[in-house]
Amino acid sequence: MSTKDEMALVPTTAAREISTALLTLLDRANTQLVTERGDEVEAEEAEAEITLRMLCLSEKDRGVQRAAQSFVIAYVSRNQLWRFHPEGFSSLRLFVKAAGLSHGTEADLVALGDVLVPYFDNHAIEIAPYLSDKLWGKLREAIPVLRRAIKDNNEPKVQEVLTDVRKATSRQAVRTKYRKKRTRYGHGTTYRLGDGRVLLVAILDDEDAVQAVIRRLNGALEWDLLLNPNMVDGVLKLGVDE
Repeated sequence: MSTKDEMALVPTTAAREISTALLTLLDRANTQLVTERGDEVEAEEAEAEITLRMLCLSEKDRGVQRAAQSFVIAYVSRNQLWRFHPEGFSSLRLFVKAAGLSHGTEADLVALGDVLVPYFDNHAIEIAPYLSDKLWGKLREAIPVLRRAIKDNNEPKVQEVLTDVRKATSRQAVRTKYRKKRTRYGHGTTYRLGDGRVLLVAILDDEDAVQAVIRRLNGALEWDLLLNPNMVDGVLKLGVDE
């Protein structure tokens, strides 16, 4: 990737630690691509492959590099890079899923790229400060509320939540305020597949319920999203090994 591309991926408003992490990931991913495929890769295809590799590499690390994922997704979203990947991804969600991230991280990054980035850009809100190592974790806890406020075109609510994110003393403080506990998520039915697995089809009340269930199941089960929760109330297909 060129110097111009590097600067686009690493905005000047990013903290030095994030900038360093992004450039390190960029170099590692670029080295991988050149080693495996050589230099004869079209520019847009190379960007798509490199950014996906950056997501994969950062997942193996902690701290700042996890926050760096959000900058990668913002860049991918603005340039719709998933369309140029040789795997032919049809959406950002499928692109992110291919990186093998945890389900909670995957869901938050998709919401960032599909909902938050376009909204922030359209309303001239600088998103980079919220993607810093200090704020990204807190912003993640407020994503369900932000998504709903953006869907309702409730700009005062968006600004209120962002103020809370900036002023909160900890990620737990944001979680306590915006992650409501539920005693009921929706309805579900189980089916025995006959091969030692159980299929659970869950119809959830709303998109917040989808995210809550994803977080509760993270690390406990293997599951796949059957339908986009933005299309039909929210349906998860869960394959559970007995």
